[in-house]
Amino acid sequence: MKILNYLAIAALACTLAVACGKDNEKTNSLTETTYYDQEAQFTLPENSAGYDQVTFYGNGDCVLRRDTEIQPLSLQPRKRVPNYVYEVYQYTVNGNVYTIIGFGTITYDESAGTLTIAIQGGGDPIMIPNVTKAPVLNGVSALVKICRKWTVARIDINVKGGELATAGVGRIFDNGNLDEIAAYLKKNKVNFSEDITGYNITGITLGKTGSILVQFSDHKPYMGTWSLKDGAFSYEFNYNEGNQILNGEAAGTLAISNDKCIISLVGSIKGSANYTSTIEITLKPAK
Repeated sequence: MKILNYLAIAALACTLAVACGKDNEKTNSLTETTYYDQEAQFTLPENSAGYDQVTFYGNGDCVLRRDTEIQPLSLQPRKRVPNYVYEVYQYTVNGNVYTIIGFGTITYDESAGTLTIAIQGGGDPIMIPNVTKAPVLNGVSALVKICRKWTVARIDINVKGGELATAGVGRIFDNGNLDEIAAYLKKNKVNFSEDITGYNITGITLGKTGSILVQFSDHKPYMGTWSLKDGAFSYEFNYNEGNQILNGEAAGTLAISNDKCIISLVGSIKGSANYTSTIEITLKPAK
C-alpha cells in the first residue's frame, strides 16, 4: 500500500500547479474554524490514563489515541508493533482547559510541560509530565483555509495495469463511498481480493499541526500526518492503516478552489497484477 510512483507524482504536481494558481484567487469565504487558534496535538509518555496522543482540531473534534500494542509471533527479538484505537469526541475550550464532552477535561500547562487529565467519574486527576506539543506547520500559505473538517463531494478515479486496456478504467463517483468504488473496479477487471466494507468516508479533517483524520461510516478511523510544500501534498497514515483505494501512504497535489479542497493522488493497487491509480478527491466544508 505504500509504493509511490514518483515520476507520475512529479508530472501531476507540475500539471496542476499552474491550473491551481488562478483558482486559489476565487476562494474568499473559508474563514478560521471556531477553535483554529486552540488547535493542538500532544504526545504523552506512558501514563495511567492509557493515552499516548491527544489531538484537538479546529472544528471541535478531539481524538484520544491508545496504543494496544501487537507483538509479532516470532522467536526472534520482539519488535514493538503499534495497534492504535481512536476515541473521537467533541470539545470546547476556555484558556488552557479543554472540556471534552462525555469524557472530562484536559488542562495543559505550557510552562511546566504537563497535561492533566480529569475523567468524569474516574477518581483523582492524572497529571502527566514531559508532554510534547507538536509545532504548527510552516510555509503553508493557505493553512487557515485548509485546516478544517471536510466531506467528500466527489471522487474521480482511474486505474491502469494488468489486463486493462491502455486507457484503463475510470469513473466519477458523487460520494465518498469506497465500497462502491471497490465493487466497480472489481467488476471491471481490477483483480484484488481485499474486502472493502464500511468505508464510506464521512469526514476528512486536516489539522494545522500536520495531523489528518479520516472517518468512515462503519469502520474505525484512519489517522496520520500530512504535509504541503509548493502545492505538493503527501500523507501517511499510522502503522497498518489504509486500503487498496485509499492507500496507507500517497502523494500528489492539494489546491483550494471555489471554497473546495481538491486533492489529487497517485497510488497503487496490488492484486493478480500491479495497478497504478490516480484519484482526485473533491472536498467541501463539513456543515
